[in-house]
Amino acid sequence: MRREAIEAAKIYQYYQTDRVKGLHQALLLTEVLREREAQIEFKKKKTGINKKREEEMEHEREKAILKEQKKAHECHMKRQALCRDQLEQIKEHKHQAELAKLETKREAEGIQRLTRLYELDVLREKEKKEKEKLEHKRAHLEYIADQHVLKAVKEQKEEEENDKIRAHFKAKQTLAKLRREKEAEMNRLMQERQDNIINRLAAQMKQTFQEEDERVARAVAEKEAAWEEELKEKEKKHTAELKSIAEYRATVMKMKKEKEQEERLEAKKKLQELTEADRIYLEMEKEKKQRQHNENIKTKEFQIQQMAERRAKREQEKQKELDYDAQREIIAIYKEQEFQEYAKQVIESESKIARNLYPLLKAAKERTARGHGPIYRERGRIRPSYQTKDVSGTQLPSCSSNTAQEIKALPDNDPIQTTKARPGFT
Repeated sequence: MRREAIEAAKIYQYYQTDRVKGLHQALLLTEVLREREAQIEFKKKKTGINKKREEEMEHEREKAILKEQKKAHECHMKRQALCRDQLEQIKEHKHQAELAKLETKREAEGIQRLTRLYELDVLREKEKKEKEKLEHKRAHLEYIADQHVLKAVKEQKEEEENDKIRAHFKAKQTLAKLRREKEAEMNRLMQERQDNIINRLAAQMKQTFQEEDERVARAVAEKEAAWEEELKEKEKKHTAELKSIAEYRATVMKMKKEKEQEERLEAKKKLQELTEADRIYLEMEKEKKQRQHNENIKTKEFQIQQMAERRAKREQEKQKELDYDAQREIIAIYKEQEFQEYAKQVIESESKIARNLYPLLKAAKERTARGHGPIYRERGRIRPSYQTKDVSGTQLPSCSSNTAQEIKALPDNDPIQTTKARPGFT
């Protein structure tokens, strides 16, 4: 039972298609025409018999024809509504395609904007690095200048220390000179005093002159010995001072050389540290540039992959549409064959009892739509009634008709002159 119900539903659904309905309408029209022909023949044979009944029958026939025409008109309006829906769907598809194009364009503009921002960041980073290099160079030059200034200050201090040493030595020389002058003055005074004492003693003690002379000679010898001893001590002290000054100066020069050597080693060490820091910085910059280059390559590869995926997706969608159109064409061909077989059976059965088979032959003619244009096999064998631009089946408003040919076929006389007489114009 279930299988029979399914078969009955399939048959009923098949009978509800436009082609089969059109064929059934043509069959009904054929039967009507056959009945009409039979009635005309009957009327010719039975003229004048039951005229009222014939008029009623004629009226019923007209009503049936009008009913069928109304039904056909309703089917025609439904088909037009379906066509309008299909046109709306086509317009919607076009709108979606335009939106997809705009989206692709916006994505491209966004990628270009990001690329420009990235280039600007790279330029800023490069300027920042240049500024840092200039700052390092300026700091290095300042360090060198400070070293020169410190060296000049040290030399100035050493010169001042040498000046102090020279002043001290000069002061000692001046003191030694004053001491010698003082000693000479004391010797002179002592000599004068001795002379006075000798004169007084000579006047007072002439008798003891020889003893006194001996005593004075001893005193003078003692004084001279003491004086010589004092001079030796002074010379020894002076020699010791000169030696201490020479040792101090040698010590200062040695300390200066050691300090200069330490400063040179320190400067060399700092220079090595700066060189090592510059080398490390350059290596880091090189690694950073390499990483940036690798990131740029990865970004470019990702963008190329995205473009390839979009292109493959579009190709797949297009292939799906082509496959769908091919399936529609196969289904349409199968339905057409099935319809032609059914129509052939109907025409053969009807040809045995009817003579006017034109409506059935017209309805059975191979077509997929009510248009008069070319058949597009790649678009499901549609046959639009509009002018088309290419094989895509895009329908455009019809801009041509047979009105011009109909007007040309009219007589050459002026229709305005002929219509003037009817309203009463002369």
